[in-house]
Amino acid sequence: MEDQVTPGHNRWHPDIPATVSVNPGAVFRMECKDWTDGQILNNDDPSDIRNVNLNRT
Repeated sequence: MEDQVTPGHNRWHPDIPATVSVNPGAVFRMECKDWTDGQILNNDDPSDIRNVNLNRT
């Protein structure tokens, strides 16, 4: 999310306006980053956890 031109949601909060609305019953797809903004990789390397930057949004 840090690299996005328009900041996305990193949580649900009533003061953050919705990015999109979906009609009831409609099928939709969304993509989301994990809580670390992609810092933890799927390579079983424990240093990903040790080195995670908690100041990234």
